[in-house]
Amino acid sequence: MSKRSYICTKCRTSRRAESSGGVNTSLRCGLCRGPLWELEWRWRIPKKTDDKGWKELERKVAHDSAAWLPRKRQIGEEEIRKVDKAIQTLEMRKATPAKAEQMRKLRNQKLKILRKYTEPSSACDSQPCGFRSHER
Repeated sequence: MSKRSYICTKCRTSRRAESSGGVNTSLRCGLCRGPLWELEWRWRIPKKTDDKGWKELERKVAHDSAAWLPRKRQIGEEEIRKVDKAIQTLEMRKATPAKAEQMRKLRNQKLKILRKYTEPSSACDSQPCGFRSHER
């Protein structure tokens, strides 16, 4: 897998890590511990003292995150629908230890999907993505 640059616009720092494909990662800023934003390969990271460059990069991150957010929600909701359907099918079976274990795994999988496709709350003043199934 290819490496991408991740930035913290608050601290004006960057780091390289494996590409996540636009979904949330556990990567955090080393200074403020806030979430990092993944950049596409074509964006140059300005020097820490380049105010104009960082403002432009912040606008790019805000624009790209707003453009990606609807698609990200759609992907997450599709995955949650699949898991919900599997849960409904499994609930119709009789109670067994194997059923209980499968239900636990499916519920954990659903939580992982929610974490993977929800927007980081502290980056660029964005809010949680608002999955309909997450609001239940």
